[in-house]
Amino acid sequence: MVTERFTQILLKAFPSSTALHKSYNRSRFLYHRGYYMPSERVAQAEADLQSRRALLSEYTEKWKTLTERTNQEIDEILARAPQYRERGHDAVLREDMMFCRFAYGFKPDEYLAYCLEQKNPPERKAYVSSRDLLCMIYQVNDRMDYRVYNDKAKTYERFAPYYHREAVSISREEDYEGFLDYIHRHPVFVKKKVSEAMGRSVELIDSANCGKTERELFSGLIAQGKCLLEERVIQSAAFAALNQSSVNTVRCITYYTRHGVEVPYCFIKIGRKGSFVDNGGAGGILVGIDSHSGKFNTDGFDEFITRYEKHPDSGIHFQGYQLPDIPQLIELSKQLSAMTPSVKFVGWDFAHTDQGWVIIEGNGMSQLIGPQIVWERPVKAEMERCLKDMDLLAE
Repeated sequence: MVTERFTQILLKAFPSSTALHKSYNRSRFLYHRGYYMPSERVAQAEADLQSRRALLSEYTEKWKTLTERTNQEIDEILARAPQYRERGHDAVLREDMMFCRFAYGFKPDEYLAYCLEQKNPPERKAYVSSRDLLCMIYQVNDRMDYRVYNDKAKTYERFAPYYHREAVSISREEDYEGFLDYIHRHPVFVKKKVSEAMGRSVELIDSANCGKTERELFSGLIAQGKCLLEERVIQSAAFAALNQSSVNTVRCITYYTRHGVEVPYCFIKIGRKGSFVDNGGAGGILVGIDSHSGKFNTDGFDEFITRYEKHPDSGIHFQGYQLPDIPQLIELSKQLSAMTPSVKFVGWDFAHTDQGWVIIEGNGMSQLIGPQIVWERPVKAEMERCLKDMDLLAE
């Protein structure tokens, strides 16, 4: 197998080589697939506690870096999740979390989200884990091409007409004049680091009232790394009613198949009072959307799987709440997905304004935790059905 490092060198020399692109994806697919325990030993371990402990002992020694990282994630989720706060020293729970990470690829937050403690082995395997997802992504998304989604500035360049707002990226001193020109026209703007995810680094800045000179503001921004500055989105009344302080966005998952683009899941991320972002890490709430009627068809759930029949701040009742222009959103998602057929799995985030839908960002490594949380069911069978209808880059 050609190594990833050598493949990267070859790709720079021969960027149009289909064979090299597939080799690159295959190397990453095989790497992530290698982090599963053998299925026959997993089955034995699920049936016998002593076998499980022996298997865990063997693989914690074999996968030391993964073990260390997973223990840190377990510590964090046990400390933060209300369900586990009193069980931080529960050795059996920690052991099962580690086993699910090694056997099936579930991170500790997924263990909580899918209630895996109460699930039997077939039920556990029916959910898409983060490692399942990575393997799928390297099968369907050309790793060289989906990098356009890993840099928010590149995403904007690629899909600028669908943002319906002006943006500029800054990263070095030479960008200062362009920065000045931009903030003089848009003194209030949204700043995002181009490589961050989950709402981290997103900040609303009022350049005229931030207590800094223009030079100080610019220097502070580029010190953080490459940033994208965008005009603030003013959402429509139907979306602002849910939570006014945040821009509440709809995530549409798209699959580019041999028979066209499918949009199997749409759900909304709604912020909490006083928060500018809608992400779960900031207390945001996820709600499922019926993509035919445009109505909410689930209760709301936060990152700790707390269920909400209505928004705790605005009081809006979730199930049955009507969103506008959903047919237009589905068609827009399909249109955008078709523009990059080599990236067959994308999570699109949209905001709704009085003029219609606008892109917030595209995600070439989108998660499937949202659909599995809000509809409270696994989606691996659906994912595998779509895979059978795609031209794969790695198998």
